[in-house]
Amino acid sequence: MLGIREKGIQMRFSLLFSLAALAALAACTEPSPPPSATVQYATCEEPAERIIPADWAAEHLAEGSAYYEALFSPEAQQAVLDGPVVRVPHFTSSTDRQVELIREGRIFVDRRGDVVVLDAVDWSQNNHTYVSTQLHGFTAVGTLFAQHEEQQDEDVEQALMRLILNWGHCAAHNRDVNPRAWHEGTVMKRQSNLLHTLNYMRAHGPHDELTLTTLLYLIDAGATYLLDEPNVYSPGNHGIRQDMLLAATALSLPQHPRAGEMLELAESRLELAARRMFTEEGIWAEHAPGYVHYMVSLMSSTERLVDRQAGFNPQNFINNYHSSRSFLIDTALPDFSIPRIGRSGRRTIASSVARRAEIGRRLQALERSITIFHGYGHAVIRGDHPDGLYLHLTASHNFPARKRHADELSVLLFNHGRMWITEGGQHSTQRGGMTRYLRSAFAHNTYTLNGGYLDEHSAPELAVEITDSSSGRSGYRLEAFSERFEEPAAFTRTIHVDNDFSAIRMTDALSSEAPGEWEGRFHFPGDLEVVVDNQLVSVTDPETDRTMTLNFQSAQNLLFSTCNGERSPLCGWAQERNNAVPVTTLSWAFEGNNEISIEIAFE
Repeated sequence: MLGIREKGIQMRFSLLFSLAALAALAACTEPSPPPSATVQYATCEEPAERIIPADWAAEHLAEGSAYYEALFSPEAQQAVLDGPVVRVPHFTSSTDRQVELIREGRIFVDRRGDVVVLDAVDWSQNNHTYVSTQLHGFTAVGTLFAQHEEQQDEDVEQALMRLILNWGHCAAHNRDVNPRAWHEGTVMKRQSNLLHTLNYMRAHGPHDELTLTTLLYLIDAGATYLLDEPNVYSPGNHGIRQDMLLAATALSLPQHPRAGEMLELAESRLELAARRMFTEEGIWAEHAPGYVHYMVSLMSSTERLVDRQAGFNPQNFINNYHSSRSFLIDTALPDFSIPRIGRSGRRTIASSVARRAEIGRRLQALERSITIFHGYGHAVIRGDHPDGLYLHLTASHNFPARKRHADELSVLLFNHGRMWITEGGQHSTQRGGMTRYLRSAFAHNTYTLNGGYLDEHSAPELAVEITDSSSGRSGYRLEAFSERFEEPAAFTRTIHVDNDFSAIRMTDALSSEAPGEWEGRFHFPGDLEVVVDNQLVSVTDPETDRTMTLNFQSAQNLLFSTCNGERSPLCGWAQERNNAVPVTTLSWAFEGNNEISIEIAFE
């Protein structure tokens, strides 16, 4: 059983161990090849007999081998336990509810509320990739051990140690058990959480069942995978996290035979990322401010790993911290949230990145201004803080494409303390119709041509950029251009905001080489009331009776329509936290080249 207090749950693990085998495993300072039958806590149908394979043990646990002398001899293992407690990066957080779930024999694996019963873990389930990644990444382990290294809770400790043993027998040597088990992102999570387990053992001593020998073997297996597996490394935040984990492994186990190789590879790749993965302003170039926010946190964690004596100091990578952080603050909405651009859910900037008082002071300093990041392709016009106008323009094709949406020259509009023009966001990382819709041009405040749009992965050579800007007595002006369409075409959007921020004039010029059918869109939050009267659109907030009017003027006839929360076809949806919620989508369609003027005012 799990050793959970007197009300504990009867565990139904496959128990194929003997007292002699347990005694051998418990003697972590007396490593030896694993006995022939050591299956302990396994919930799969055909668990491996041993976690440490016999051939690996024969090579690395043999007295005199490099691994034995560095990690597995009695003297080496005592040195490991006495070794440095490194501030290992972790990607989850602990809550009281998660601790109580462990006591009840369950683990939390999904922010949407999914839990898994410990005595019935199905390592093969793959109907939700996020859940599978969390499960095989030992989220519960790192969640609790990372924050309880100074607190010992024997019931929770026993449950989590046995969870690791369960995985070792069911998945460590069965790459086919689940496609996510050895996905690089899962390996990274698991490596982090195994290193936190090592720190936990350093604080409380080795465990009777999950021996230090077995734990070190699993840590080595993760590091070896990240070092040697072909094509496992990918640019972007995933690659950065791999580098951080290789460095953390080497610094946690400086005596590891490949520690120097880990540090050298991690530092060289981080320095390469410093040259290739940031814009000219020093902003992390994954096109989603939420990922810039995440990267600021990763740069801070990387800085905590710097150890010049050990030979790890990726200073050029860390030097981009302040530029990326400044971008986040300078483009934050008046409510302190990150704009929902690309794969970014709107959320407040974390206090670990910037405290609210600092953000407030900066946004006040940016009152009545225009802020442009040409390399990143974002621009913001601000009125008075906090309830004044905020207009955000996106004109970028940053990489990697997975974080981008088809949102060229899309805008967001916030005023009088709330959002007035929003956009799709991303409902889920799961592939499906709603996710595809929310990533598409149909869910953004831009144009489609002939009923289609250019996928964000395609044609990186096609331009999208901020081309001009100015500010002065007449107001604030932005101009941006895009040729990112499936067919040869051009779209220029010019935005002018009056000096007193009472009116916005948006001029859209569209043309295509072949005659085409164009359709533009604006998305209004679902609680607003939208009325279309000829070419005048009124958008009212029922709570305040405040109204935004949009007056369209066009050389061509415009055909207006609206949709709200329609399923077939999908139309009128946006992300709200982790759910897709109905919004009102206003569409205007026309044929041929055209110039449209949209006057926006508030009453």
